[in-house]
Amino acid sequence: MKIFLGAALLFLFTCPGAQARQDRDYYPPFEHLRGDYRQVGLVAHVRVKSAKFAAPDVHSLYVLESEVVEPLKGRLRRGQPLTFYMALEDDVDANHFLGEWIVFLEGSANSPNGKWSWFVLENSSLPYSEVIIAEMRKVRRLSLRRSRPKRRQAAARTG
Repeated sequence: MKIFLGAALLFLFTCPGAQARQDRDYYPPFEHLRGDYRQVGLVAHVRVKSAKFAAPDVHSLYVLESEVVEPLKGRLRRGQPLTFYMALEDDVDANHFLGEWIVFLEGSANSPNGKWSWFVLENSSLPYSEVIIAEMRKVRRLSLRRSRPKRRQAAARTG
């Protein structure tokens, strides 16, 4: 019986879909999410609708058009369209990024059109999951709590 159970577990972890399940179930540590949150200007749960080349001469830069599902940081509203840039390696299909994502965006004037635009923080975009969005809500709550001065402390300093 132990041999059968061991063989079943071995098959489960070595079957072709096991690696995909493990990749999909990856959740970054809380401190990693918090660090990325602090580093950028916008964080949002978005629904990416299209991904296309940003410029013919820049092969790895894509422009993604999305809709904000839930704003987590910055001046965003639900349902607001949001366009941002993402650099991808040549072997990655941009259509992989269609659907729901949690993105960390930083502003830059280095866009192909020369205007101020939003760019994805490298290695920080996460596919949407209930676990990650719950962690991001916790990061947001902690950030808001720290950024607001307490009324008593503010009154004591002025009085």
